[in-house]
Amino acid sequence: LPSLYYLSTRDGLEIYLLLEVDQMLHLFEIKSTETLTPTHAVSLMHLRRELPEKIGTSAIISGSGESVPVAPGVIGIGWQDALAA
Repeated sequence: LPSLYYLSTRDGLEIYLLLEVDQMLHLFEIKSTETLTPTHAVSLMHLRRELPEKIGTSAIISGSGESVPVAPGVIGIGWQDALAA
């Protein structure tokens, strides 16, 4: 089974779900908005820059009806797609 974590740092970095699988980290945020912007991916992007060799998936699950790129290396996943996976 993967290790599951919530990450919150003193400087405000917050990742809602961090999965560790085979020494790789998979990062997930959850946003209620239907329209994702790069500002929604700030924490994910920060951790991707800090640990580029350790990060696998970086995704935001949202109220959007479709999956779309949000920022470099970060995908937005509509909640319906998240449930279908």
